[in-house]
Amino acid sequence: MSSAHPISRRALAPLFLGSIAAMALPVEQASAAVTSPLSPASYLARGTVAQRNVSQMPVLSNSAQMANYLKNLHSRYVSDRFRGKLPLSGNVFAYNIPIHTVNSKDPAQHYEWFYSLDNRVRYQSDEYKRLMGAERAVRLPVPKNFQIPGGGDRSIAIYDRGTGIWRSLYQVKKTTSGSHAGQWHYSSGGYIKDAHKLPGSKHSLQLTGGTSSVVGMASELTQIGIDEVLAGSINHAVSFTLPNARSGFSWPARQGDGNLTHALAPYEGQWFRINPAVNLNTLGLRPLTLMIAQAVQKYGGYGSDRNIWCMAANYEYDTSQPQANQGNSRWYTQVQKKYGQAPENLHDFPFQHLQFAPKDWRGGL
Repeated sequence: MSSAHPISRRALAPLFLGSIAAMALPVEQASAAVTSPLSPASYLARGTVAQRNVSQMPVLSNSAQMANYLKNLHSRYVSDRFRGKLPLSGNVFAYNIPIHTVNSKDPAQHYEWFYSLDNRVRYQSDEYKRLMGAERAVRLPVPKNFQIPGGGDRSIAIYDRGTGIWRSLYQVKKTTSGSHAGQWHYSSGGYIKDAHKLPGSKHSLQLTGGTSSVVGMASELTQIGIDEVLAGSINHAVSFTLPNARSGFSWPARQGDGNLTHALAPYEGQWFRINPAVNLNTLGLRPLTLMIAQAVQKYGGYGSDRNIWCMAANYEYDTSQPQANQGNSRWYTQVQKKYGQAPENLHDFPFQHLQFAPKDWRGGL
């Protein structure tokens, strides 16, 4: 998402549905298999801010009041049908961000042309334009018939294991006429040039250049992965879409789009955790809710966007299907089948045990 868009609506749908790649040195050979950067065995953000130690996180004295404010914030924005009933939902297959893993060292890799005429791109650096495309289109590795999610944001992320470059793109649409016909236009974007070096780096996940998400981070890497949920644990911090947020932002976010002025409203990027003294196994939480709560207790969570609806955990977009929907998405055919809980139904999340770090807390790495 771009910081310039007025409102993102990433959490809405789950409620109703239940030639630049060769510029860098080789990172991975063509014969190597490509897997999701969210998969447990190859999690790209391990050892970054997504896995920092929150056990010694300083806690604001008004955390209980902030938690209660956040729990009830959705009631300002939802319809009467949902008011007071949706403290937490989940972004399953619409309004979340697909991560397309590619390998430009594979001779069979598919490519498409990307460009942008948006002012947010026109004034970027020469390196940005070489890696991302601007008025002059560039050829980027993507899967054939790559997926763009529903909703207003139309955002994608591309991780090229051949070069180690991470790219995030917002408002991706195919041009059907004019000199750019057949090419893909995007409104804003960002990149991490050496993303293959993220593991163990204590990186903030801030994009090297440009921005696609509201917070200016590769926040896709804090989405909840399908394979890790099926394996039984989420081993990183979790990003959430908030109903709204306090005006400003908190590190590691580089920017924000909240407009609240209330002192109890959290900033986007502001870290929170579940009190480590709480035994979550005694709260009677449903299996998926418990798994998310355990991740927030160990690694923390943060708001990565607002939606003017309800708070929602960000899930990995299921790219295993040509058209991921409630009928064929692995979130339903595998996750819900295994745990007996619809992934968007997280209303038993223990808000009462949330604790908030001071603005711009940088410890724990």
